[in-house]
Amino acid sequence: MKNWRNLVLFIAFLGFCVWYGGSWAYKTQYQEPRKKLQAEITKAEQIKTQYESGIKNGTDTLNRLASQKLYHRSLPTDNANTLYHSWLLAAGENCRFEYLEVSARGPRRTQSASYTVSFQLNAQTSLDDLSRFLYEFYWAPFIHRITSLDILPVDNADLVDVEMQIEGLSLLRFPDNVSPYPLRNQLPDIYWRRLSSGLLETYTEPIDSRNLLQFSRGGVDASDFARLTGIITEGGEPEFWFNNQLENRTVRVKLNEQFRIGSFIGKIVEIVGDDIILETTGTSSRGSMRWFLGPGELLKDAIAVPF
Repeated sequence: MKNWRNLVLFIAFLGFCVWYGGSWAYKTQYQEPRKKLQAEITKAEQIKTQYESGIKNGTDTLNRLASQKLYHRSLPTDNANTLYHSWLLAAGENCRFEYLEVSARGPRRTQSASYTVSFQLNAQTSLDDLSRFLYEFYWAPFIHRITSLDILPVDNADLVDVEMQIEGLSLLRFPDNVSPYPLRNQLPDIYWRRLSSGLLETYTEPIDSRNLLQFSRGGVDASDFARLTGIITEGGEPEFWFNNQLENRTVRVKLNEQFRIGSFIGKIVEIVGDDIILETTGTSSRGSMRWFLGPGELLKDAIAVPF
C-alpha cells in the first residue's frame, strides 16, 4: 500500500514538473518571442508609414517649389546664418539705425525639406527710418518674416526703441533641372514684387504726416481740432484764421508764412475762391505735398492734391 502511495505521489510530482516545464517553455520560447516579434513588426510598420509620409511631404514640397518657384527665394544651403546676419546689419545701417545689434538665435530644422535661421534685432531710430527698413525688408526676395515687432518711444526725442524677432527659411530640397539652384554660398539676388506699391512714399507719407509718437505718449494732436474759420483781408493782404479748439486760441497766418499746429507743419501757398491750398514740408524720404482745405473744415480733413 505504501509503495502505491509513493508511486502516485511520484506520478503527481512528475506531472507537475511536466506542466511547469511546459508552461515555462511556452512562455519563454514561444509567447514572449512572439510578442517581441509582433512589437518589432508594429514598429517597422510605423517606420514605413513615417517614411512614406516623408516621401509624400517631400514630393508635395518639390511640386510646390516648382509651381511657386520658392526656390528662387531660398536662403543658401550653406552659411545662411552668416550671410543673412550680414544682410540684416547692412539693411539697418542703410536705414540709419542707431545702436544697432543683430544677434543670432541659431538655426532650427523644421522638417526634412527646410530649416530656419532666427535673429533678434535691436535698434533706436525714427519712425520714418523704421518705415524705410520695413519697406526694404518686404521688398527683399528672401523667404523671411518678422514674427514680432515691439516699438517703445524714447523720452524727449522723436525716436523709438525697436525690437524685432526675425526668421528666414532655407530650403533643402529642390526640383530637378533648376540650375543654379540651390544657392550654397550666396543670397538670392532677384526681383520680387511683394508689396502692392513700388513707391516708398506710399508707406512713409501717412506716417510722416501724423505725429504718432505724440499719441503713443498719451497725448492728442492739436491739428485734429484746428479748423479754418475765415479769411480776413487787412490792408490788401489776406490773413487766415484757424481756431485751435484744443488750446482754445486762434492762430493767424499770412500767405506763404510757415506755421505749426500740433503735428502739422506747413504754409498756405494759394487761394482758390473761398478755399486754400496748403503745402507741407518735405522729409528725407519724400518731397513736399499740397493739400486742399475749405472754409469750416479741420486740418486733418485736408485733401491731397498734385502740384
